[in-house]
Amino acid sequence: MRPAFRMAMAAATTLALTLPLAGVASADPKPDPVPTQKQVDRARADVASKRQSVDQLEGALAAANARLQQAALDGKVYTVGTTKDALDMLLNAWPVAEGKAFLMALQICADVESGHGHPLEARNSFMAAAMEAGVPIETTMVQQH
Repeated sequence: MRPAFRMAMAAATTLALTLPLAGVASADPKPDPVPTQKQVDRARADVASKRQSVDQLEGALAAANARLQQAALDGKVYTVGTTKDALDMLLNAWPVAEGKAFLMALQICADVESGHGHPLEARNSFMAAAMEAGVPIETTMVQQH
């Protein structure tokens, strides 16, 4: 036999023997570990705590919604000059307490107030919430230094 032919045969034989072994080794994944009872109990407690937090938030939003609807009926005019003002208005004087832009504005304003994010993000999200809720808004441009 020629040397080149021998090398090709040896490579083909090695490949033929290696492929089935490699396929068998990777076909047996490890099963997912079963959580302990302590982990299950902790997860259940976390769910219950989060459910209670959600219930409290929904109650606060429902009360805020009632106050906001009354404020809208009163026809009051508000000046919003800071992120804190915007957050206060969203929580206490907004005509609705729902909607994607409203919830986003609440989150962004709260983040900015806690030191995360930029006030311009809060302003833009507040404007989007106003458009979503049909709140008439008059703006002035603020210079950023």
